[in-house]
Amino acid sequence: MKRNKVISFSIDKKLIFLVMIVSIVTISASAYLSFTSATEVLQERMEERLLSESTLRGNSVLSFIHTRIKETQVISTDPMIRNLVTELNGIHYDPATYYSTIQEKRRDFLTQIQAFQELVGFSIGFEDVKIIGKEGRVFFSLVRLKTTDNFSKDPKFLRGLQEPFAIFEPAEKGGSKLIVGTPIYGQEKGAKPIGVVIATMRTDEFNDILLHRSGLGKLAKSIL
Repeated sequence: MKRNKVISFSIDKKLIFLVMIVSIVTISASAYLSFTSATEVLQERMEERLLSESTLRGNSVLSFIHTRIKETQVISTDPMIRNLVTELNGIHYDPATYYSTIQEKRRDFLTQIQAFQELVGFSIGFEDVKIIGKEGRVFFSLVRLKTTDNFSKDPKFLRGLQEPFAIFEPAEKGGSKLIVGTPIYGQEKGAKPIGVVIATMRTDEFNDILLHRSGLGKLAKSIL
């Protein structure tokens, strides 16, 4: 009789132990699945947020570049600039008289550039603008040229004769600068390019778009 009680008690303990193990395993599995599911949901939400933010910033960057090209085209379509380029293109290159003639026209160039800056605002980071004739000779520049005023083989000049463009280049003191080029056309319909405008601008606004981290969340900020 006692033996049967001992056996029964032993079986009860084993059943309780088995039930506990099954419960622990079930709870652990449920917790793991819940954690995994929650992690996947959070990851999906983070990816959606990052995708949305990257799309927004990408559009902002494209808008920034497009705006700078449009602003530079204000210079290239200015009637005074067109007239100056047309006139200077027709001057024979004689160093004895060529540069003095250009210097006489410089005041008109500076007047138009000042009007341009007042129109688009001084906050665009405008640093330099070069007006280059169709043969690659620089007529006007806001900064002193370092070597030569002949840009006939310069890739930016050659590209600017074909189409408007915008590229980023390293700045001398670190960071980057935006180079925008656009053709200058004669006023007659269907005219070929008579020159190129090449403008140099700071990229403060562009950097703000890329480096601004609000709305990304702590995890995304740590990744970036």
